[in-house]
Amino acid sequence: MSALNHKRGVDAISDVFQRRIQAKQKVFVPYIMAGDPDPGATERIVRALSSIGVDLIELGMPFSDPLADGPVIQRAGQRALRQGMTLTRLLKMVKNPPGDYRHAYPDHDLL
Repeated sequence: MSALNHKRGVDAISDVFQRRIQAKQKVFVPYIMAGDPDPGATERIVRALSSIGVDLIELGMPFSDPLADGPVIQRAGQRALRQGMTLTRLLKMVKNPPGDYRHAYPDHDLL
């Protein structure tokens, strides 16, 4: 995923999908709720997913009234909110990944 080092956002996502389509492969994009069960676990989960070679990681932002989400995501969001997850905290986590994340996974961007 070295292209992610050069492009950001939609361009990086498009590149991942284009490479997989050209190779006739599937794209693996796991979803995790940021802050569930706690912010430290989110950091560990992101590292673990990156180490197994996922294409992208979707970090969900918990909010107080998730009517469109199913019960599993609703409960995850409630747990994250109880742990103090906020939009500001999530954006800081993504902008400045924890510990040695950038060193350990230089070809992965958090989108």
